[in-house]
Amino acid sequence: MTDKTAPNGARGFTRLTRREMMAMTAAAAAGSAALSPGWAQAQVKGGVLHFAHYANPSSLDPATSRTATDSNVLWNIYDTLIRSTPDLQPLPGLAESWEWEDETTLVLNLRKGVKFHDGTDFDAEAVRSNVDFAKNDPRTRISNLLETVREVEVRDPHTAVMLLNTPDAALVMALTERVGMMASPTARAERGEDHDRNPAGAGMFRATAWNEASNVELERFEDYWESDKQYLDGMVINIITDTSTGVRSVLSGQNNFMHYVPTLQVNQLKGNPDLEMFVGTSLYFHKLYFNMSDQRNGPLKDVRVRQAINYAVNKDAFNQVICSGLGEIANMCVPKDSPGYDEQAASHYTYDPDKAKALLAEAGYADGCDITFCFYANPPGQQRMEVVSSMLEAAGFRMTFKSGSVPQMGKDWNDHAGDVFMSAWTGRPDVALSMNLLYHKTSYYMKGKAEPSPEFTALLESTKSEIDPAKREENIRQAARMERELAMELPIVFQPQIVIHRPNVKGWEPNILGKPKFNEVWIES
Repeated sequence: MTDKTAPNGARGFTRLTRREMMAMTAAAAAGSAALSPGWAQAQVKGGVLHFAHYANPSSLDPATSRTATDSNVLWNIYDTLIRSTPDLQPLPGLAESWEWEDETTLVLNLRKGVKFHDGTDFDAEAVRSNVDFAKNDPRTRISNLLETVREVEVRDPHTAVMLLNTPDAALVMALTERVGMMASPTARAERGEDHDRNPAGAGMFRATAWNEASNVELERFEDYWESDKQYLDGMVINIITDTSTGVRSVLSGQNNFMHYVPTLQVNQLKGNPDLEMFVGTSLYFHKLYFNMSDQRNGPLKDVRVRQAINYAVNKDAFNQVICSGLGEIANMCVPKDSPGYDEQAASHYTYDPDKAKALLAEAGYADGCDITFCFYANPPGQQRMEVVSSMLEAAGFRMTFKSGSVPQMGKDWNDHAGDVFMSAWTGRPDVALSMNLLYHKTSYYMKGKAEPSPEFTALLESTKSEIDPAKREENIRQAARMERELAMELPIVFQPQIVIHRPNVKGWEPNILGKPKFNEVWIES
């Protein structure tokens, strides 16, 4: 096994810091052999990548998707207006270039000759249609990311102009993710809600089948605009919710790639000649989501209850049990050494169950606080629930439990089925995007449009609208501190990014988001 955490191809397990991860991914982008000596070989076309994925998608439409894990499927079907490097710098995508004419006018110069999977031409009208759908369709989940965009002007067939209500310093990086994924307007209009299952993007693969809870089948899109870097004939994304079973499927050769490997299996996989492994940091962190809405009208509306939960959980113990000690403690929504990290915000809470009990008593729950705890009904989800719930119980919480599949629990949580939800946040390419998605009252992730503080809402908005870099950084720090005081979530641990693949899979690059992308991946004969 080639251990990709070791410098210069040496073997042996080494945990990477974020800086080391970014340095290695930069080296990979420059063609370094540090991550995979096999990259020096000539790429070949052909072959099907079999990808073991731990969650069934909720939708194959980027605007209606309800779970973050869907991105691992969507990247292959859709291209984005703007791409990003592994360390999150913007690159040309479907937009060959872009420029700010002024603080509220973003001009996108679009690539010519691009086709959607249904044969529709990609042009400025398609951009306008996609933005309109993402902003206004009743089923959209990403409208808040486009709140600053008033409209898209079609200046000519290959120039789309985003006209903003207010400056938005995070917009360019937002266009590297779901907001920037372009779907065929013709297909959306003709297929309606069926586009969720039968999509038409402009990516290197077209979806041919989604076999519920079994797999998603993709085949090479022959009219892909970047065909010179399109090597695979197709992909089969096999849904294997038990991650240990997923590992066994790669060991047996049933699959040849897996990106969410349990930390407990790292040591036993080291030295296996039939595998290559990458271990690094990511923006993905385990957390408890809180429902503080009027619709739920539960105890989490009280800030003291939310603060009690933050004091009640021993994150070091969670890291040892769940992440084998390989994770980084999460004390806010970004890790150390990341843009937006603030030491004052991160030091707000320590493990103190007595303080948690005192806060519960102050909130009127001296005899215990009843909450409904939601979690995913798979082995890792069960384990995470058991660790966290035992700590909450020791601090004075009484729990009832609700569980289900990843898509089902996303729906149930959206329907206010519980008070806390043991899940995760996969990170975003700009910290202001994460903050506004996690905490802003209009976000899909903020149940019931809860707003514990209008001042906090205004501060969140300023993290995007302020274009002066120094002032924007200070606003982000202030927002991080206020969020910790309001205790709008329980961040626990940043999950180490652990990927395994068969040695014949070549060209894959890690990225700090921890979301695998397969552009330029090829299979050695």
